[in-house]
Amino acid sequence: MQWYVRRGGNQSGPIDDVALRQMAAHGEINTETLLWCPGAEGWRKAIEIPGLITPPDLPGDTIAPVRTAADAVSLPANLQSEAIVAQLARPWPRYWARSFDVFLWTILLAIIFAAVSPKAFDAVSGEGKGQVLSVLLLPFAMLLDAIIYSALQNTPGKWLSGIRVLSIRGEQVPFRQYLIRNFKVYLRGLGAGIGIVALFTLLSSYRKADKNQLISWDTELETRAFQLRSGWWRPYTVAILYLATFAGLTYLGLRQSDPSPEQQLRDDIAASNKGLPKMIDEDTRFDRVEALPGLAVQYDYTLTKLEAASLDKQLLDSQLQGDMRTNVKTSLCSSADLKKFRDMGSTFQYQYRDKNGEILGVIRILSSECAAGKL
Repeated sequence: MQWYVRRGGNQSGPIDDVALRQMAAHGEINTETLLWCPGAEGWRKAIEIPGLITPPDLPGDTIAPVRTAADAVSLPANLQSEAIVAQLARPWPRYWARSFDVFLWTILLAIIFAAVSPKAFDAVSGEGKGQVLSVLLLPFAMLLDAIIYSALQNTPGKWLSGIRVLSIRGEQVPFRQYLIRNFKVYLRGLGAGIGIVALFTLLSSYRKADKNQLISWDTELETRAFQLRSGWWRPYTVAILYLATFAGLTYLGLRQSDPSPEQQLRDDIAASNKGLPKMIDEDTRFDRVEALPGLAVQYDYTLTKLEAASLDKQLLDSQLQGDMRTNVKTSLCSSADLKKFRDMGSTFQYQYRDKNGEILGVIRILSSECAAGKL
């Protein structure tokens, strides 16, 4: 990368990275010296260029001091063309990028968990247990994040934000080192996903990043979160995507926890059908339950010893709509299990077939018939 230097009203350059670091090491560049490189939006103070210079009035871990060329940050040639300037990412872009990635991996893992072990998933994701599920999945999300970074050289949230985690030499961070970094972030930055703990750890990390100070995991592992691509819209885009996805899933969760009458009816019918068909006496088989339009329910029965061709249809219909209907209605209106559907105004339909599958007749009962005095 070629640099231009402005000191005391005089401008010099271009010079390369090595020459710039040598000037800094010899004291020819101080914290207030203005620097510019092609593609940058404007002149920037030397103090704002990570790894170039350490000011005397800030703690020693604010920016890595330049001792040798190997200690300074120098992006490789393949990254210089895509980087406007290798500066440390600001706290809010980092926060939204990390939040988006972790949320994405957690959702993916939850889907896999639900598919592999539905019962275990239901046990930890029921009403009021969403936080428990998030805490349990968070370390696995950090592992998946490291795998994705190693495979793709970045993660979706950071890519959208124009951020990339590199070594202080501008190189891809090895998987093991990035995984260790992730788990340091997990404990010291995200507070292991525990609400009140995370509040304090995130606040501490924000304060350091806001002052351009290196956070502990980057100091210990010699890594940096660089803002390689600028654009005011980037953090806003990631934040909107994250919040929209979160809101959408929350809405779906609320709808699932408070299902519509139609959904309640379908769920109950699905549960009822699990044990069917079955014989309820030596002559009658209970085949299935069906949902019909308008909150209607149909119960299908087969009279296994009867054949329509040998029956008096007028007499059969009289029996179905007479004593048989009265008995069915009494059972229906007194059933505690069906009360919620009676309260919904459901229509109950009982259909009978002969042993060959031919319809013998239908009994239809309205919920309103179960009102007091109509039994």
